[in-house]
Amino acid sequence: MKRKFLALSALAVAFTLPLTNAKAEDKAPTVIELFTSQGCSSCPPADRLLDKLSDNDNLITLACHVEYWNGPHWSDKLSQQFCDVRQHGYSAISGSQQIYTPQMIVNGAPGFVGSNSNKALAAITRAQKDPIQNIRMKLYGANQVHYILPKAQKAKYHLWAFGYIDSINLSIGGGENSGRKIKYTTPVTSYLNLGAWDGNETMLRFNIPKENMDGIVVIAQKDGYGPIRAAGKLKFNNGQTH
Repeated sequence: MKRKFLALSALAVAFTLPLTNAKAEDKAPTVIELFTSQGCSSCPPADRLLDKLSDNDNLITLACHVEYWNGPHWSDKLSQQFCDVRQHGYSAISGSQQIYTPQMIVNGAPGFVGSNSNKALAAITRAQKDPIQNIRMKLYGANQVHYILPKAQKAKYHLWAFGYIDSINLSIGGGENSGRKIKYTTPVTSYLNLGAWDGNETMLRFNIPKENMDGIVVIAQKDGYGPIRAAGKLKFNNGQTH
């Protein structure tokens, strides 16, 4: 599929989310994914919005840095090939041919310009009216995660795990943001394909990837890149470095 990149103007809008800061295990989580790049001049406002959203414990935020902005002489230090694959997966299942940054996706629903705080609030509000279920997670030993999938409506789901770091401040060495220093919140550092799930309650386990991370998120998603129906986050007490 030929990629189509859109030049998107970013909106620096003050954003206040009227949600309680309850513990994630007490309420249904909401998963917010931002497809972004250090090489994209429209992305910093979206990166700042994601940083604000991450302050709410009931929102699971993930920044997926794509590779397609990378040039021959400079690359986004956080870019991951699986982020390109995931964004194309979303595009294919929605029937869209548009791949762009910044793009925000809430609970697997159709995406929107990731710097638009009004659309973000509306998407989160819609998601909370159709809450997803919690995936309970626990660390065993130094490198194994056990997780319990809840009982869900029978369907074809796929399970994904994403390791992330809390935040990092980086000086940008190239691309449209060259010379700037930008804070990136919950960038994804690793990816695991955990296979299929049929909606039955069950306990599973996996070994933590050998990348530096502060926590890991497990997502149960209908038809691979459709609606997210369950999610959980496990934050390591002191980070996790292999």
